[in-house]
Amino acid sequence: MADPTIADLQTSIDNLTTQTTALLDAVNLRKSQLDTSVAAADSSEAAALTYKDLAEAARTAALAAQGAAELARTGAETAEDNAVAVTTGGTATLTPEAGKIPIAGAEPYIAAGWLQATTAQVDVGAAPDQVPLNQHLGPLAYQDIPYVADERKPIVPLTTPTVQNVIDALLALGLIKQED
Repeated sequence: MADPTIADLQTSIDNLTTQTTALLDAVNLRKSQLDTSVAAADSSEAAALTYKDLAEAARTAALAAQGAAELARTGAETAEDNAVAVTTGGTATLTPEAGKIPIAGAEPYIAAGWLQATTAQVDVGAAPDQVPLNQHLGPLAYQDIPYVADERKPIVPLTTPTVQNVIDALLALGLIKQED
């Protein structure tokens, strides 16, 4: 075999350069396609995460709406029950009943069951050794004890200004009622 000439070597180099360039172009084309695919996959992943977040928000909103609907249904049922009690009742009674109107009996008082106690009732100063504060006595705190009276009843003179005397005087005047 004869030694290659410079022209032959040059031709081989040119051929190799052409083939290398073509191969490099093909690799660059595939890389560009791969980069486009990766970018599309990243975009799809971001969209999927966004849709997942939106689906979770929609689920949360649906649960809240379901709770609100249940609350509204309960309120509507209560309103319906109250409306039925009012429209079917309307008669007065001594004892508390749904849809009834309170009425006093022989005494000018309605039954205690008609009233809902919101605070505990305490007899302030009822024991002999207790002295109530002025704010518990109301207007009585600023009046002379012998003149605590109702204009419809005679004056009840008090000889010893004690808490028990005040209570007894109020009971005698009918301004307070003693519980049994």
